[in-house]
Amino acid sequence: MALPSTTWASPLLPQPIIDYPHETTRTTCDLITSGGKRQHPNCNIILSHAGGTLPYLAWRVEALCTMLFENLMTEGSPHGDQIVEDAKSFCFDTALSGTANILDVFLKWAPAERILYGGDFPYATVEAEWNDKALGKYQMEEELRRKIYRENGLRLLPRLGAKEEK
Repeated sequence: MALPSTTWASPLLPQPIIDYPHETTRTTCDLITSGGKRQHPNCNIILSHAGGTLPYLAWRVEALCTMLFENLMTEGSPHGDQIVEDAKSFCFDTALSGTANILDVFLKWAPAERILYGGDFPYATVEAEWNDKALGKYQMEEELRRKIYRENGLRLLPRLGAKEEK
């Protein structure tokens, strides 16, 4: 397989804008279809940027892989509904994904207990404050907001909560 291009899509589109979300999805789909995610169910992987394009393409991967490549899938590979099930088993952060057009779809797709706050630090600069403001203004249940901003992260990394209790 050829390595992805490192050239910009255009003078105004460096890799982080378009390529990184796509590469997140490509890598995630490889982990799913190869059976790697099922072989290591206790390995928590956080996908940045609301999972890239995964929430929008997981159904496509499921439908087309099942229809076109069912006979090529190995015994450990997920089949049918298991592909989307595996896609939803990752953790996701909200880095640069706080706008309504993304959150409207993402929050309906991803399990609430798998979503974490993400600020894209240190890569996103002060100019990316718009993301935090948009996420803060987005209408959601307070319970979901608590999960995203705090509770899910502490469940994933409990030692951070232990420091707080001292």
